[in-house]
Amino acid sequence: MNQPMQMNKTSWRLIPFYVLYHITNCFYQNYFTVYLNQQGHGEAAIGMIMALAPLASLLGQPVWGSLG
Repeated sequence: MNQPMQMNKTSWRLIPFYVLYHITNCFYQNYFTVYLNQQGHGEAAIGMIMALAPLASLLGQPVWGSLG
């Protein structure tokens, strides 16, 4: 049977990194669009800029997986 995953010391050391990463990502997602709007970019341009990271992830994961 499957046993529940136990967290070792390394896992506990990564928790602050993940918390900081997700907090930073929340600020980026919310305020970067406001910044771009203040810089004079239109709504369509802001949408395309914000779509670049998910698009890179979508295209990069299969490539990275084939290399590994």
